[in-house]
Amino acid sequence: MTTIMREDELVRRALAFAEERLQELKSEGRTSERELSALLDEAGARFNLSPARSARLTALLERVVKGKTPE
Repeated sequence: MTTIMREDELVRRALAFAEERLQELKSEGRTSERELSALLDEAGARFNLSPARSARLTALLERVVKGKTPE
């Protein structure tokens, strides 16, 4: 049976995934813009995010990278 999730829940899960992967990338010294772009693409595909939700994820992850707490 398929579970229907709210779009916001998908973004939260994608952000948690992206934050975890970001920590791994930082520990490996791989935080280039290209790496972050690939990470966002992977999270968007994995969680089947719409373009609007992918943009929201990008904004949230940019805040995380800059050291601010996501809203």
